[in-house]
Amino acid sequence: MIKNFSYIFLCLIIFNSNFALSDVNPNYEKEKNISEQILQNIFDGEINQITSSLGEKFSIIKQTYIKNKNSILLLHGRGLNPDEETVINPLRLGLFDVGYNTYSIQLPVLTSGSTYYDYIKIFKYSDERIEASIQNLVEDNEEIIIIAHSCGVHMLMSWIEKYNNNSIKAFILIGSEATDLGQKIIRPYPFQKISVPILDIYGENDYKFVKSNAHQRLKKIQKSLNEKSSQIKILGSDHYHHDNAEELLKAVKQWLKTI
Repeated sequence: MIKNFSYIFLCLIIFNSNFALSDVNPNYEKEKNISEQILQNIFDGEINQITSSLGEKFSIIKQTYIKNKNSILLLHGRGLNPDEETVINPLRLGLFDVGYNTYSIQLPVLTSGSTYYDYIKIFKYSDERIEASIQNLVEDNEEIIIIAHSCGVHMLMSWIEKYNNNSIKAFILIGSEATDLGQKIIRPYPFQKISVPILDIYGENDYKFVKSNAHQRLKKIQKSLNEKSSQIKILGSDHYHHDNAEELLKAVKQWLKTI
């Protein structure tokens, strides 16, 4: 019995060490293809480059108006791009139309088929991209709200663990805690470090774990004691809100009016 326990304990140490020690680089060739094939064809917004503390250059789509002083920073899902069509693009354009400067960044990506456990190994890159983006935004905006979708939520939570988030007015999380079949969240989300309002959004037909853990997420969010925090289930929606972008945008806009 003791030998079995020791073996399991050793396996856990090795497993967690692999996450901590593995040095995996983002797929820069895939990012280059995204830039050339998708971002260069965008007309609603300006494409700029930002450099992170790691020396990476990454793309950001900016849509701004000089009279707007509040901003939205958008973080896309796994392996996607800053103008992803079902969630990010509708929010980026729709929130600009109601008076927000919108910024959407290219998060680090891996090859197709990579899992949540693979992406954990490049969170150090997303940490620095998010931080560099925020430092860029504060120069021209009075308030920043961050909206993250799917793996973008994982990356956002990794950034919160590392950096002080006092410069952020609110967080909107869409499809939180999405993982692959048989995989679990490695580090619990640091909701205890967040004092500003949080909106947690998930779809009626979302991924199984996103739905099954919704109640526990809400309890943790409510422990922050911010009375403006909330959770919304969007009826008829899946994880990517296919054919339901208007309902997603409507829910976000209505909640933003309350904070």
